[in-house]
Amino acid sequence: MRYSEIFDLKYRKGIPTQELMRRYPGEIRRISEIALLDLNTSVLRRILPRKKSFSHVLQLKTKFWHSTRLKHWQRDISHYPPPASRLVP
Repeated sequence: MRYSEIFDLKYRKGIPTQELMRRYPGEIRRISEIALLDLNTSVLRRILPRKKSFSHVLQLKTKFWHSTRLKHWQRDISHYPPPASRLVP
């Protein structure tokens, strides 16, 4: 599975990281790297001890996160129920 497919499943479809890891056990490393894209660069620098892994995640962040300008409120939320104020009696 490619990084772009995992990115689409996680951020555009809204599938949680735990569910992706359960569905695709052979891709746990890639799924966890894509999940790190939510974190700020300063936090990434502190939690990733090796410079190589930090630069790899930073490249992924530049490629996917910044290029698509995908924010939390732009995720596909069609699988969530509507707010109570929009429910018709």
